[in-house]
Amino acid sequence: MFGVISYVGICMVASGVLSALYVITRPIHIRDEMRSWRLWAGLSVVLMILPYAAFEVQTHTVGKEMAYAAEEVIAHSDIQGDLKYYKVLFTTGSWADVVVVGEEPNTWGGIDRPVVRAKLVREEGEWVVASSHLVYSDNQNVDGIVFPPFW
Repeated sequence: MFGVISYVGICMVASGVLSALYVITRPIHIRDEMRSWRLWAGLSVVLMILPYAAFEVQTHTVGKEMAYAAEEVIAHSDIQGDLKYYKVLFTTGSWADVVVVGEEPNTWGGIDRPVVRAKLVREEGEWVVASSHLVYSDNQNVDGIVFPPFW
């Protein structure tokens, strides 16, 4: 939850800075009729959505080949559940930075969605796991932050 609140706050501050820069570069006679709060709200929404849209595009373009490696990340971690989804954060063609989200039952009856950040490397045309790090899990008492937040 802290990651989500921080992410929203950072996006709002960044949109405030961008809005202020835009407003101060406009002529004075235009500023009177300008609704700067609309610009700020619109930029806030755009800045919140933009990283997720970029990750979604990368996942759809190059992520299909990484499905087996993403399942291997879950299999080799301490997660007792299945793969829910994975997203490609960054790729260069020879390596990729991905976030893998699993799904496992909690001891109290709910569902835990552990988050693992992994680095995948392409070896002989196949994606293999080079390293992985459990970032967040209720069951294993790991409380890290992935920026932007995934759950």
